[in-house]
Formats: sequence, structure tokens, C-alpha cells
Amino acid sequence: MTLGSTTVRSLLKPLALAALLLAAAPMIALATQARAGHHEEAAPAVAPLTTALGLGGYSPVSYFNEAGPHVGSPAISAEHAGVVYFFATDAERDLFNATPERFVPAYSGWCATGMALGKYFPVSATNYKIVNNRLMLFLHTPEADALQMWNDAGEAEQLKKADAFFKAESMKSHGHSH
Repeated sequence: MTLGSTTVRSLLKPLALAALLLAAAPMIALATQARAGHHEEAAPAVAPLTTALGLGGYSPVSYFNEAGPHVGSPAISAEHAGVVYFFATDAERDLFNATPERFVPAYSGWCATGMALGKYFPVSATNYKIVNNRLMLFLHTPEADALQMWNDAGEAEQLKKADAFFKAESMKSHGHSH
């Protein structure tokens, strides 16, 4: 039996989502267990790369350069919102300090595809995309590439869902009901 390319493509999307969820299942389980019964606590138990040491040591400014992300130096660092970021040069650090909101990752460093699905997925610091001048990070495992899923699912719709979920989660953490 021969399947048309449209049929095969329609079967691959659910399989890719299933692979992504399986790959992230242990992290989701830990975060869910830690959060159960603790509605006032916004941060899941499993921290993204932007907790304590931001972006795993990559310079946030470098993501917006043509050459792409590069690792910074602990000797050239800055702190923003409780997160320490490393930079390769003083100029990068100064640019960051002038407007940190321009460079910090969206969704506090959690996977953008996960946010669109209403879940907290860890990220790979080198699996990223700049969307509307915002740094989006994505999960990447041998089984699943959340950036590819984001692109395949339609960026505008994914962005709307991710923003809505993150806003709702942020409101919960600050004691607001809406």
C-alpha cells in the first residue's frame, strides 16, 4: 500500500509531538510533582538554563549577532533578575546592561514549544530562534527537535499560545487570578 506525502506528513506531526513529550516526560514529572499543591510557587522544580547561570554561560548578546551564540567569560559578567550572564567582551556586557530586557530569553529561558503546549521543557542553549527581536530557546534531544516542531506548527499560532500560557503562569506566581 502506498501512502501519499500528505498522509505521511499528517502522521509524522503526532509522532513528533509524542517523541517530544516522551523525551521531556521525566522533567515534566519532576516539575509537576514539585508544583502539586503549591499554587503560589511559580518556578517548576527543574530549572532552565537561565537559572543562576544564564544560558549555560553563552552570552545573551551573541544570539543577536550574525555569527550566532558564543560562550562568555566568568570574568566579564552581569546580573539581571537574579540570573548571572557571561559575556565575551566588555562591549557585550555594556550593551546588555543598557537594555537587558532586549537580550534575556523569552519565557524565562523555558522551551518556547513547551510554553505553546502549556508545559515546561528544558532547552538546549544552541537550539534557538530570534522571533520579533525575542530570543526563543528550544528543547533538542536525539528524539525531538522542538524548534522544528515550532516551525512546522505555524509560528504565529505557536507564539500566541506560548505568550498566553506564560502570561497566565506569571499572573499565578504574582497572586493574580487573571
